[in-house]
Amino acid sequence: MSELLKVVHIPRQRHTEHHGELDPVTAFLEDFAPGQGQLTLVCWGRAWSHYWGAMGNDYSLDRFIRTASTDYLVGKLMLPYDVMLKRSERREEKWLYQIVEALKVQLKVST
Repeated sequence: MSELLKVVHIPRQRHTEHHGELDPVTAFLEDFAPGQGQLTLVCWGRAWSHYWGAMGNDYSLDRFIRTASTDYLVGKLMLPYDVMLKRSERREEKWLYQIVEALKVQLKVST
């Protein structure tokens, strides 16, 4: 059972010159202990999740996400799909990159 569950709602993102449209996303940040947590992202029936057992410096998951590179986070969230599909689906990876970037912005706003 988690010690802390934080739910972050990311509103619909309109198309910009750098990104396509992004539907609403719900992010579940679970801190199990200092330096241990799980991120789950849900968008229109698709979900991505990853557990970190050692985030270093006893970071909360919120702080870890804000400081980690987006490429690193996307790679971890795509890991199960790489194993199941034996390859990464570029379109989904690009979509997930937008979601993680939007989550980072939302976390900075709410801090």
